[in-house]
Amino acid sequence: MTNEKKVLILTITCGEGHNSMAKAIASEIQNQGSIAKIVDLFESDPKRLKSDNDNYLWCCKNIPHLYNIGWHIARKLKPKKLIKSIKMLNVKKFINPIKNVVDEFCPDAIVCVHNVAGTIISYLKQQNLIDNSIKTYTLMFDYVLCPQWHTNVYLDYCITPTEFCHKDLINVGFEEKQLKCLGFAVNSKFCKRQDKLEARKELGLEDKFTFFSIAGGNGLGSSLKLLKQILKTKGDYQVIIVCGKNAKEKQKIDDFVTKNGIKNVKNYGFVNNINQLMNASDIAFSRGGGNSVSECFYSGLPIIFRRGLIINEKENEKIFVKMGFAYSPKSNRDITKICQFALDNPKIIYEQQQKILEFIKPNPTQNIAKFILN
Repeated sequence: MTNEKKVLILTITCGEGHNSMAKAIASEIQNQGSIAKIVDLFESDPKRLKSDNDNYLWCCKNIPHLYNIGWHIARKLKPKKLIKSIKMLNVKKFINPIKNVVDEFCPDAIVCVHNVAGTIISYLKQQNLIDNSIKTYTLMFDYVLCPQWHTNVYLDYCITPTEFCHKDLINVGFEEKQLKCLGFAVNSKFCKRQDKLEARKELGLEDKFTFFSIAGGNGLGSSLKLLKQILKTKGDYQVIIVCGKNAKEKQKIDDFVTKNGIKNVKNYGFVNNINQLMNASDIAFSRGGGNSVSECFYSGLPIIFRRGLIINEKENEKIFVKMGFAYSPKSNRDITKICQFALDNPKIIYEQQQKILEFIKPNPTQNIAKFILN
């Protein structure tokens, strides 16, 4: 057990992935006898916080191709002065509010779960506006680098989910000694796997092959269209659908299932037992964000990637399809073909599950918290 320390965790609401990481780390910090405080970078401007999140979700849903173009352009821009980076220009007005938070909380460590937060803390360090004794950490929130990671090289450490990320980080200016591969900061409940049969019994499910579908906390994309393709699969199986906060999509599925007398579908809205639902499943439909992918992998589930991914999700998709942990449907017909293959080849799916469990780092969030506190 460490002496009590104070850890400031800076997050940003663009989807729920970064907030999930922040909460997971804060919980482990507290479990290990210290104090954690989570602050959203934009909470001093609630309108900006809401508008940025709404715009991000709208772009993901409606214009992913334009989002991708912006990503490519931003990746190429690397000004020599930190203050002139795109991220800094975008968040200059939040420098003083974050400095005030640091001054009031007096943390021993600052943890950034988005590289925008890392940009601000880098600037405060460069300008000697925060105590140099405060240890600073930035966490990778994906398995690929988004634009402007060079702005985070001024922090003490970068915590990574896997070693294959290190080459790209070194290419943008990190030193090997700054990189600590401890795994992806998922909620620790995903690391405590429940026996599949036991999970199914508790959930009132039958003991048979189970497809699981989740579209993130905000329920992006049409889960009903996806379900219709899954149900073209021939054989004995069941489907779990989680619609998150998308109440309209949940109602559509409820109506469809009732109207057609479908008995092998369990449809949920926003739930707190995603880990148990995953433990009851054999393969997952998921978006490609770092948190979504990692929750599936820590539950031992291969992924069939949902369609309409944005660029970072697509790059994650390419990596894990190549590694043999995932499938990439190019059309609606492909979805049914992949489902049929999975149902007809349980041995292959089981082997994928075992390879995934060998790939992930054990107890990542617990070890991240230990590293920060020590």
